[in-house]
Amino acid sequence: KTIASSNFLNVARISFNRTNPDLDNAAQPDDDALAFVPGRMWNISFTVTGGQDASIGNLGHQNAAPSIFTQNIWEFSDAVDYHTGAHSLRMGFNLQRQQNNNFVYSSQSRYTFGDVTNFLRGNPNRFEAQTLNSDPVQGLRQWMTAMYVQDDLKVSNNLNLNLGLRYEFVSIPTEVHNGQATIVDILHDTAVTKGPGWLENPSLKNFAPRFGFAWTPFGSTKTSVRGGFGIFYDRISQNAITALNSNPPWNENANIFDGNIDTPGGGTRRAFPLNVTMWPRDLRNPRVTSYNIGIQQQLPRQVILEVNYVGN
Repeated sequence: KTIASSNFLNVARISFNRTNPDLDNAAQPDDDALAFVPGRMWNISFTVTGGQDASIGNLGHQNAAPSIFTQNIWEFSDAVDYHTGAHSLRMGFNLQRQQNNNFVYSSQSRYTFGDVTNFLRGNPNRFEAQTLNSDPVQGLRQWMTAMYVQDDLKVSNNLNLNLGLRYEFVSIPTEVHNGQATIVDILHDTAVTKGPGWLENPSLKNFAPRFGFAWTPFGSTKTSVRGGFGIFYDRISQNAITALNSNPPWNENANIFDGNIDTPGGGTRRAFPLNVTMWPRDLRNPRVTSYNIGIQQQLPRQVILEVNYVGN
């Protein structure tokens, strides 16, 4: 913090924040003997919908665990307050670097049985596992920058204005190993294209003006009129970004039907249609436009009447 004079204040901040939530899947002593895929956790599920076997749940481990979501955020900001004459100026910026280091399995290895009888016979309906060439490691990187300027202006004894402008820039998220993929042309493409989900940065025009006023029209504080207007932007959801890392060829599942637990590869392999999460190439940041106006009147016996309209 720097106080250069009675009308000038500068505050700079630097911070680091780390979160590390995880979906645990503690190993058991007999995992090596029971594992369907070496080095993977195992899970058995049942598709029973009625009868005496309906209460059976899953056996083994959680199929999508362990999953780790480590996030590092470095942040630097600087803000200046300056007062001169009828102006009260505030300006500043914020710079943020975000790292997401995730370890995510969509399916470790799972056998699904229709009932207990087929379970005891070792005849599953389905075997499912993330392919060995899939990569559960995700390293997402992104920059976020915001800057603003605001002037609280005293125009006259009965009129104050708030004038402001904010600009927010968010870089296109990248993966450290280029582990993203999407479909560019949904009508003609027959395979995914490796790379970011969108090429044009949707935040380049995120200018957000702000305006407000307070007016006492009759020169008395008993009657006042206030109003405001502002545009507010939000970031694109993190789920939209991480979903691109779960597309083929980075993340694929193998499905084998009607095999036997002793010879799982002897079942029927089914080719499913390509399942890809994609977003419009002209994706835009979420935006809200808010506005309000109100009038306040002081009445006798310390009663205040206030009427407001708020919209967005």
